Amino acid sequence: MPNPTTIIDAFLTKGAQLFRERPFGPLPSLDEPLDKLAIPTLVYLRWLASTDAFVDQSVGSAIAQPHSPMEFVANLQTAFHGEIPGNALSADALSFTVEYFSPRATYLSDFFSLFPESPPPLQEELWSGQEKVREVLDKRFLSWKSGEPASPKADDFEHKKHFVEAMKEVPPMTLEAWLSKLPELSNAIVDFESSVAYSNHFYTPLLEPPTKEIALATIREFLRSPPHDASLLCSVENFLTEIPVSLYLDAYATNVAQLLDIAPQHALSLLGYPCSKLDRDQIQNLISAIRLRNPHRDVIRELAELADEWNDDNDEPFASMVAAAKQE
Repeated sequence: MPNPTTIIDAFLTKGAQLFRERPFGPLPSLDEPLDKLAIPTLVYLRWLASTDAFVDQSVGSAIAQPHSPMEFVANLQTAFHGEIPGNALSADALSFTVEYFSPRATYLSDFFSLFPESPPPLQEELWSGQEKVREVLDKRFLSWKSGEPASPKADDFEHKKHFVEAMKEVPPMTLEAWLSKLPELSNAIVDFESSVAYSNHFYTPLLEPPTKEIALATIREFLRSPPHDASLLCSVENFLTEIPVSLYLDAYATNVAQLLDIAPQHALSLLGYPCSKLDRDQIQNLISAIRLRNPHRDVIRELAELADEWNDDNDEPFASMVAAAKQE
């Protein structure tokens, strides 16, 4: 059996790369209902905007103004067209975000500790509690600037130790056991501990290579309602890099119509393959698979229009989708 520490190092390295490139995942779409918005992520982004954390400070000032989450989402989409890249943040802001906002750091714990556990707060209450969240964020950032870790769990040694202990407690799982456990953990996310349990599931070694069923179940985590916070979905994306490309593309083609209906931002962000580029043949195979699985719907055209709307139409594989749509 592979050395657990080696497995952990590989996962953490790949996860860190993905998180630095896309720390917040895809932005919500403009028609996203309030009850599906990841308010903790929006509150963190608004705090960043208010602290001149964005390289383009005029953008940061503009997106910090709105008083409602829906207005804030609209401003984010106008400024970033679907996703905020890590390089849009200053070096300090990105480094702090990697330490403090990542799935296993303490942001969610800090956030939810400020609200009563029962009854669960409404979305409006979470949004209106920004001032007390801001106080915590300011203190965390100032401490981090003075040399203290942003999160006790972000220390590299302790981080790895946490995973080693988790692997000792949770042995490698069969595919059936992993599939059975996933919805249980996904449905149980209510606090920091359950969020960590969910994230850790995607780092549990499997006794067999991932199958089509594993790929489908993982992609469907992006279809949940209400959606999981973007920081949690980074763990899901990291796991997707362990799934063979052919299975990943098949699962995407199978679910892309639902993604367009329920979470269009993920329909675009998952198009391709995390942390890797598709070659021309893989892109053409994906286009064929999408058409085959959606014979009564022009999904290629919808993806092309979405890519154009979010100004992604010049990059691959989006450019190929646009070209394919024009040929029909």
